Amino acid sequence: MKSLAVLSLAALSLAALAQAGPGADTPPPLATAPLHGAPGLKGEDILAVPGRVDTWLVTGANEGLILVEGNGSGRTLARGNFEALDARDRIVIDGEAVTLVSAIDKNSGAIVLFALDQAADSLRELSRVESASALPETQCLYRDPRDGHVSLFAVDARGMVWQRIIHDGGAGALVDIAVRGFVGVPDAQACAVDDSAGALYIAEESLGVWRYRAEAETDATREPVALAAPHGSLGGEVLDLAIVDSGELWVMSAAPALLQRYTADGLVASHALDGIEGAKTLSLARRGDGLMLAFFDEDSDSYRHAALALPAPVSAAPAAAVARVLPGAETAAVARFGDAADDPVIWVDPRNPGRSLIIGTDKREGLKVYNLDGRLRQSLDIGRLNNVDLIADTTVNGRRQPLLAASNRTFNSIALFTIDARARVHHLGDIDTGLGEVYGLCMTQSGSGDYVFVNDTDGRYQQYRVTASDGVRGERVREFALPSQPEGCAVDPLAGVIYMGEERAGIWRAGVEPDAGPPRKILGVDGVLVADVEGMDVYAGAGRNYLVVSSQGNDSYLVYGLSPGYPRLAHFTIGANLAAGVDGVSETDGLAVTSAALPGYPEGVLVVQDGRNRMPEEPQNFKLVDWRQVQRLIDRATP
Repeated sequence: MKSLAVLSLAALSLAALAQAGPGADTPPPLATAPLHGAPGLKGEDILAVPGRVDTWLVTGANEGLILVEGNGSGRTLARGNFEALDARDRIVIDGEAVTLVSAIDKNSGAIVLFALDQAADSLRELSRVESASALPETQCLYRDPRDGHVSLFAVDARGMVWQRIIHDGGAGALVDIAVRGFVGVPDAQACAVDDSAGALYIAEESLGVWRYRAEAETDATREPVALAAPHGSLGGEVLDLAIVDSGELWVMSAAPALLQRYTADGLVASHALDGIEGAKTLSLARRGDGLMLAFFDEDSDSYRHAALALPAPVSAAPAAAVARVLPGAETAAVARFGDAADDPVIWVDPRNPGRSLIIGTDKREGLKVYNLDGRLRQSLDIGRLNNVDLIADTTVNGRRQPLLAASNRTFNSIALFTIDARARVHHLGDIDTGLGEVYGLCMTQSGSGDYVFVNDTDGRYQQYRVTASDGVRGERVREFALPSQPEGCAVDPLAGVIYMGEERAGIWRAGVEPDAGPPRKILGVDGVLVADVEGMDVYAGAGRNYLVVSSQGNDSYLVYGLSPGYPRLAHFTIGANLAAGVDGVSETDGLAVTSAALPGYPEGVLVVQDGRNRMPEEPQNFKLVDWRQVQRLIDRATP
């Protein structure tokens, strides 16, 4: 089940203040002066050079990129006609730390990447990012603080936003990987990214400024930040945006030129530029206990600057970093975009582990069967299947074979399957449940029979003893309920315990025998385990038994020890594996894990559903993670 998008408190504050009229502090107008070193230029853009005081890159129409320093000297570093500058400092490329500069080449329409060597004050072209469909209107960079990858956002003439990873932070190398595209705004004037907050801001010239989440594994929802009158406090068209190192957003608007400063608490102050009517672009740089701002003034055809006393805010302590693992492979995508792929199970072929299968549900169509390399092997389109599980060895039509079960939301039934000697999956039939809306499901085998647990969105659980030795039969032997909607469940067969997720509240346990007592809650949502509590499975290895759970609300995964107190042994996210061409994982519904040694996975594999399939953008699928990565996290946390 996909979780609802929830605005952060900061975003709510920004959205509320976007609708408010003037009311922030309005200091006296700022006096400006010419920026020496860049005379006679028909300016396009200006950028404060990261890590330098009073040093700027400026553009002039057909003049190129010019380095301007506070002493008034100017030096042309690259010839051409550029606009929409951005940069990130200390980017390692082929072992050398450089300032990565990006700019739109107005002549060709390409976005050009440069390496600025600040020691030598030299600029070299690295690569060009071309667009065959529409010219870019603006562009900006984003460095993900978790893995150091640098993304390029380009907003094109149709209002589409395209995100590409252009630098692999781990390998220290340039790449060009399409990540995602989404509908942005028409008439995009500028964009800027606050790396620490993961916030992408896009200026819509006539309406205002919108905020998106910059992380690739997020939805492209937008929030208003600053709107033009009569909807908000902006007096005219939005001209440019800038982010300072403290994470503050500065918005320049026209008629007359006005700077507005936004923090997480909303609009803080408005600064008029004294006597300036034709401001066009904006750049900001921290200088001691203040800011130095620079812009191009079309009325005087000159770059100008001004100092602003503004102490840097006290930075909050950074949040503790969550460990990351990387997927090594992925399955083929399901057929259509939308909330479709849901829950996997892993069948280990006891005779030939390399022929093992990943079997996943498509809740729009049925069951998808994949080889371990992710290729689609078989598709059984028998209804809206939600969760799936299996018993490895039982009697099916007189033979010892696996028995699979899936919750079928089309018929509110339990669909049963088997796998034949050729590793082909066959539908055996369905067992009616009488539930109003079947949802989650898991299976187990004990001395008293083969069992299926199936639940309803209203909280009810039913337990069935199932047989397929001579046709499909199911006997309901037990019924109980959780307080609210459940979905994922998993059984520890050695302990005879079922673990059940209550999506909004936590995790419950109960015995698996029909005469076992009522369930009891063992873990609640706590800021690390965040609703929705979704997929879960038990890793059962030699002396290592763990419960693995997807915490959908924060796109992460937890491993709990199956001992009293249920200690949390690992907490991790799944990032993008650029070398393997596999994107990260988010909004996971179901997961499955096995400790069996498989080709490439000697200690087992974790398979998770990916709610947002990027690089490139495709319908949902399933990702495979080598369990050894997870085990290393557990070993570090275990005394």
